Amino acid sequence: MCFLCCRTRRPVIRNRSNRRRHVAAPFQPSRRCRTIRCRAATFSVGADLMTKPLWASTRCSKLSAGGAKSSTLFVPRSAQVQCSDDGQRLVFVDDDAGSVSEVDVPSGAVTRTLATYEKQLFHPKISFSPDLKNVASDRPLTLVSGAVNSKTIQLKERNVRHVQWSRDSSEFFVISGRTGKTRPDILEMFNAHNQKIGSGNVPAQFLFRDGWFANSQALYLYLGSIDDEFGSGVILRCNIENWKCDQIARNVLGASVGGDGVLGMVRAVGKYSNDGEWITYPPRSVVEIRKGASQVVARQTFKSTERNAFHLAVAPSGTKAILTWHENTARRCPPEERQSELCRIGIKGGIMIDLSGELK
Repeated sequence: MCFLCCRTRRPVIRNRSNRRRHVAAPFQPSRRCRTIRCRAATFSVGADLMTKPLWASTRCSKLSAGGAKSSTLFVPRSAQVQCSDDGQRLVFVDDDAGSVSEVDVPSGAVTRTLATYEKQLFHPKISFSPDLKNVASDRPLTLVSGAVNSKTIQLKERNVRHVQWSRDSSEFFVISGRTGKTRPDILEMFNAHNQKIGSGNVPAQFLFRDGWFANSQALYLYLGSIDDEFGSGVILRCNIENWKCDQIARNVLGASVGGDGVLGMVRAVGKYSNDGEWITYPPRSVVEIRKGASQVVARQTFKSTERNAFHLAVAPSGTKAILTWHENTARRCPPEERQSELCRIGIKGGIMIDLSGELK
């Protein structure tokens, strides 16, 4: 099992305790990961309170299943990263170099280059199956060595926006955009032999943000409103057969899925607004983990004046999750230290959540 802990710095201008402005240009980010300052916290899991610090580093790092060991991994900032199902390897797609490389997670070393592609073609959609035996790509790949035992699936769809594999590597789905503002995105499902097994439209008036397999019969789709591109979204559970979608959550600010349909969400409690430049956080945020669409196994509510900008990542196994946040430290700083960077900017906090006892 592997978790990747990586953040990149974005300039932030603050004018209120719960409002932030993000500025993109002319800032040039580093190709390394930003330092993450992590602190312990408590999180309710059933009747228990779990407290465990999240390992912090200035680089991308792997947390083992026990949470105690780590390996330092160097990957380009812009790389797409995927873990193998055994947690011992990962692959990353480096758009700047036009290459796909493999990393041995325990040692943190890049072991080999798997494939190359024409880097003039920007924003590749290259997705490996969890067992790393298949790779779906929207552009031609050149396998570097005969020792690379991966089958390439050339996607025929145009304007591919997302590719997602099932946990057992037997199926994947592709989200493709259509021309015309009023035409919804289309979702198509394939087996590992690239045979089409189903399709359906993304519901009208929604923008696709992310999606996962809930199980072999259903998908989770995280969608945003076409009228509020950066605002909160909804999560739908869609049955693959006969393609029917039902909303199971709203006011969603982020989501992640692992295991057999273990769904993690961050939801706004109260008004949240984001126009792509200014963010106004809600009075409270609730972090919630469900087993399936409705069974809540962990939940905690946080005041946004104390913590905000939550990110929840569920492990591929579904037995653990990592929650990170931005923590406002100004109110706890003594007067003589309130102008320091730590007090003005705050810190990153985080916790690893053990769900293994709650999912039985």
